[in-house]
Amino acid sequence: MRFRLRTPKDLKVRELAESIRTIGLLNPITIDNQNYLVCGFHRLSAYKLLGFETIPAITKDYSLLYSELGEIEENLTRAPLSKIEIAEHIVRREGIYSELGMRLVRGVSCKEGFISTDQLAEEYGLSNRAYRLKRQPAQIVEDVRD
Repeated sequence: MRFRLRTPKDLKVRELAESIRTIGLLNPITIDNQNYLVCGFHRLSAYKLLGFETIPAITKDYSLLYSELGEIEENLTRAPLSKIEIAEHIVRREGIYSELGMRLVRGVSCKEGFISTDQLAEEYGLSNRAYRLKRQPAQIVEDVRD
């Protein structure tokens, strides 16, 4: 099993299970080409809580890095995250872009196909500085986070 950035919240899973029992599953989960979960951990957990052995799924032909990037995108756009979780997601997302060779390095002028901090900030409707401040909580030491 792969490491997940977030674990499902019990209350959310129970609420979702009740909704699924009442009106059914509205959106399938997403898995990668190795059957690892990309999006839908709460939905999958709710299905398991209800005793279902199968769940509708969309399969994406993703590598490990693209699967993790999909999970991050889902969490950043759909799920309410704490400030530290947002920062951790942002930092990991930038790391994945770097591993994929898509991240623009500081001091290098913009190149076609590379992702800059300005572009990432623009996705959130933030200035470069505000975006960089948003990722700072990821640097908080583990002992102090709680």
